[in-house]
Amino acid sequence: MLGNCKHGLTRPVTLAKRKAMNGQRVVACLLLAGLLFEPACFFRKKKGAEPKYPSAPVRCALLPLNVPTENGDLHWAAFAATYLMARFVEQAQDLSAAALWETIPVALESVGDSRSITPDTAAYVASRVTARWAIEGELLPAKNGMRLRLDFVPTQTSMVAYRYESAFTPDTMVQKMREAFEQFLEYLMARPLPKNAGEISAGELRQIGEALDQEYGWYRAADPGKADKVVAELARSQLEVARILFSPTLYLVLAPAADPRSGANPKPRVQSDVRR
Repeated sequence: MLGNCKHGLTRPVTLAKRKAMNGQRVVACLLLAGLLFEPACFFRKKKGAEPKYPSAPVRCALLPLNVPTENGDLHWAAFAATYLMARFVEQAQDLSAAALWETIPVALESVGDSRSITPDTAAYVASRVTARWAIEGELLPAKNGMRLRLDFVPTQTSMVAYRYESAFTPDTMVQKMREAFEQFLEYLMARPLPKNAGEISAGELRQIGEALDQEYGWYRAADPGKADKVVAELARSQLEVARILFSPTLYLVLAPAADPRSGANPKPRVQSDVRR
């Protein structure tokens, strides 16, 4: 019989205890192998939460920019900027626009002959057309170009307005307006604009701006329904933008049944001879 520890001998190890010790060794080896060969299983970072974008498109009221009334060279730019607003709002997944042919009559009623829009006026106009934000601002002549101030004004007093300011030339107007909207979308924590948005020249901007000024009579005498050429060209490449800017009741090419991009023509109106 084996002795005790005092004489340098060990106690006999029972079979059950030996099995338990072997099991512990196996578990330790498995854990070590896991650490060596699958470290990602133990140290993988938790996936970040998905960003919370607006649950529905944020509706905006678009307004012409304030420019000095005596500076006729800038009158076209007041509405060229409004066209760019419509263009970037339409491209943004989380924005939508009130139609200009609904917004401008309310604005004209509010500003009268002054043609000067204040943030308070802009918020009032936006509330009248059930928009949550109004977009207005100012263009001033500057050395080698113009000075832009663009204000994004909320209709809710609990929210804070956002302002963008920059100097630019007519050739960089599109770039600066896009930059303003990119920053506004970040401010709203909304999805960014798509990268490829198409190009437009300063000459095309002026043509659209002058057509809109004539359509709504902001600086010149109103002559609506006469911008067929501009509307047709715009509808071919930017149909939804054209529908924001010009009334489908005045331009049949913008009617829902007609899509100039597909070559479809609106059905002719049929007048019935049946007398009631």
